[in-house]
Amino acid sequence: MRTTKPMSSVSTSIVAASPLPGIHSLPTELICLIFSFTQASMIAIAMTEKRPSTPVLYTLARVCAQWRRIGQNLPDLWTYILIQDSSSATVEMVEQFLRRSNGLPLHIFLNIPICINRHRDGTAFQGIFQKILSASDRWRALRIDTISDNFVAMNANIECKAAPLLESLYIHLGYGEKFVRQPTLHLGPTPSLKSLILHAIGLKIGDVSCFVDKLEVLQIATPSVVSKLADAFVSSGLETPRLRHLDLTLHVPPLKRKQGAAFRKYAASLTSLSLGCVRDLGRMPSLLHSPLLERLSLHNLGYNALGSFVERLQTASLVFPALHTLSLSSIPDSSLHRVGYLCTAFPALERLALRNVEATPFINLLSISEYWPSLHTLTLYPVDYGELCPMVHDRIEAGCPLATLEIISARVIDTNSLSWLRKHVATVKQLPKMLVYPVCDEYDEYDDYY
Repeated sequence: MRTTKPMSSVSTSIVAASPLPGIHSLPTELICLIFSFTQASMIAIAMTEKRPSTPVLYTLARVCAQWRRIGQNLPDLWTYILIQDSSSATVEMVEQFLRRSNGLPLHIFLNIPICINRHRDGTAFQGIFQKILSASDRWRALRIDTISDNFVAMNANIECKAAPLLESLYIHLGYGEKFVRQPTLHLGPTPSLKSLILHAIGLKIGDVSCFVDKLEVLQIATPSVVSKLADAFVSSGLETPRLRHLDLTLHVPPLKRKQGAAFRKYAASLTSLSLGCVRDLGRMPSLLHSPLLERLSLHNLGYNALGSFVERLQTASLVFPALHTLSLSSIPDSSLHRVGYLCTAFPALERLALRNVEATPFINLLSISEYWPSLHTLTLYPVDYGELCPMVHDRIEAGCPLATLEIISARVIDTNSLSWLRKHVATVKQLPKMLVYPVCDEYDEYDDYY
């Protein structure tokens, strides 16, 4: 009697006998194209991470000799330079990337968050940085995370003659153990610049008119540059600015009446705004009134600063119809006596985050059904769990329930109230306390531009 193999065994034997063709059977030109697309995707991911992953070149080169050979001769794969160490070998590595990238635009990420002089001679760091500066005509994106101590040997002056291709510039300098003079960046012409984010570094810039109409993201603590940008935009005669994200958390520039009018026009297209360390916010609502504004963050305000801000909103009858996210952190209790008008000024609010802010005035507002009916996400610290329950119940009864409740964990947790909240709110998250004092909430909003 003739027997037959089970179907699964037959299928397995056929697959084993005639394997499907792999990537090695593809023409080299097609493999190069795949590698180039992979590199482009990895650059987009790496430039948004706080600690980017290893360049795709290193990964591909370890697969096989053919891929390593292709990678060595494909300039696209040498355009993303990740620097995480200061040594003579790193200097040689940077030279090799600059040479093999064959003149293509560069994406450079320098991430050295330690003081070089404590571990080794700073000569190598200077050599690396000079190599980076020498290629400024090829920068497409430059991101630097280090500490200001590492620039002492450079006399605190960083010269960049010209960067015609540069679209994104991000420099974040942490403070070291010793007080050092704040470095200053002397920036040459950058006609393609779209994103400018500088922290703990000064800026000297000549002509801003070459990029004022292209800039979309601005976070800087140099008031003179902000004023220059606004004046240059008005002088250019352009009607529609591209500025979308503005962060003045570190310093709100003092503006004269004429400058204020220019600033108001330049900020008319904002969708995201962050203000902080300001004693008087009275003038800011009128200066920064944008009907397109979607996200507003106010941080570390002075005595009654929020009160004067809200008073100005009410006096001028200013309304922000598109605003859906409001974040407040480190606001004195004395500023919270006028917050009721925020419900009128921000009628479409969907997300409210309160960090180191007395929550009671806002919880009382949220208990009233006609106030912020679209609100679905609430973040609080500190908060009384028991105080939240009546507000959540009232909003459920009014047909506008919360979808997400984020609570930074307290030392003593009211387990009964927490259990009740979890039954009546779709998502209840207990966040770690480290999120209470964010450096800047708006960094995540800018990641798409790095």
